[in-house]
Amino acid sequence: MPCIGMRLETKSNLERRAPLTPDDVRDMLLIDGMEIIVQPSPYRVFTDDEYAAAGATISEDISGCDFVLGIKEVKGPYLHPGKPHLFFSHVIKGQPYNMSMMQAILDKKVTLLDYEKVTDERGIRLIAFSFQAGQAGMVNGLWSLGQRYKAMGYDTPLANLKQASMYEGGLPEAKAAIAEAGAKIQQFGLPKEISPVVVGITGGPGRVSLGAQDVLAALNPTNLSPAELHYKPMRDVLTNDQVYQVVFDMPDFLRRSDGQPYEFQDYLANPDQYEGFMDESLPHLSMLVNGIYWEERYPKLVTLEMLREMFADGKQPKLTVISDVTCDVEGSIESTKVATLPDKPVYVYKPDTDEIVYGFDGPGLQMMTVDILPTEIPRESSEQFGIMLKPFLPALASADYSVPFEELDLPPEFKRALIAHQGELTPDYKYIEDFLKVD
Repeated sequence: MPCIGMRLETKSNLERRAPLTPDDVRDMLLIDGMEIIVQPSPYRVFTDDEYAAAGATISEDISGCDFVLGIKEVKGPYLHPGKPHLFFSHVIKGQPYNMSMMQAILDKKVTLLDYEKVTDERGIRLIAFSFQAGQAGMVNGLWSLGQRYKAMGYDTPLANLKQASMYEGGLPEAKAAIAEAGAKIQQFGLPKEISPVVVGITGGPGRVSLGAQDVLAALNPTNLSPAELHYKPMRDVLTNDQVYQVVFDMPDFLRRSDGQPYEFQDYLANPDQYEGFMDESLPHLSMLVNGIYWEERYPKLVTLEMLREMFADGKQPKLTVISDVTCDVEGSIESTKVATLPDKPVYVYKPDTDEIVYGFDGPGLQMMTVDILPTEIPRESSEQFGIMLKPFLPALASADYSVPFEELDLPPEFKRALIAHQGELTPDYKYIEDFLKVD
């Protein structure tokens, strides 16, 4: 009978998610006939007693399990030598802060599977928290906007909103509070000085964008296209008793430098031939929620040069908040200077000095850059994650990991996500060796 060990999350005590809920555990015990051992945790959104009632064994010792399951990165001392581990490793971009962990994985001959690389044959990710990240990012963005307006001297219904992690009733309670704020905006309006309030969301039909739109829908926003946003006669008739939503797909902020039409496959193959033009939209937005995937080879979305121009000579432009859900430090949003945690989630970025000040006060741009956003709505995030993951676990736990990579029999979705095996990087991930060699 295969045994799965669900580990205690050790990266942060603010991490409250779980890869399996108690209901998932109950299903797997009854339907799949598996043994599941859960390391106790004082932080997990589901209690140890709930897992025990579902039939799991609660024990600190999971070393005898066939498969180790978690969420976030695992430091060297917590790795189980020779065992298969599944978690978000954040190594595929050569992230320097995780290279010591990657080396420990190789040294201990750990088999590493990464959720981020679990894809179908089209390359579409199958197991992710992206939708929930977008939801939490919008909740936190609206909270940040309300608090920032308050610090600037503007009284709005958004000031009554809370950070996502502060809603004990989870996402339903957050949405109810946002809906109440929306009703007050429609009844009493917003201050003329900050109106119209326009929320931009990047990512088009992607999961992060859809999650953000799902939450903003509670405000009952009016939709604008990027073209309408750029059309001054349209902007001139926008009112103060509505919040406006603009969804940006890639052609709305990327174009070929030579003036030729945007094409997705061409962009992927030749990103150096493209340039961003988000600076044409930023002056008309109150808040930007960023949900795009980004790598170093891609153009920036928001540059420091854009922000310095907007905030020059002490100006406070319309753009008040950026909620950077994707949270690539100094990546697509260059003012994302640090990845924050839920207990210290926001800071004001000062474009003139390139400094940050935590909190809501002072001149500059409000930034919300929590990089573990789904843990702020841990119950909903864990429930959806388990639904995606659970069907694969019997095959993963029963596989023979003693055989070479070429002979390893795994679902193809997970074979593509196998980063290291028996002390070696697998063929698709050999490039990580170059990052390991950097001091």
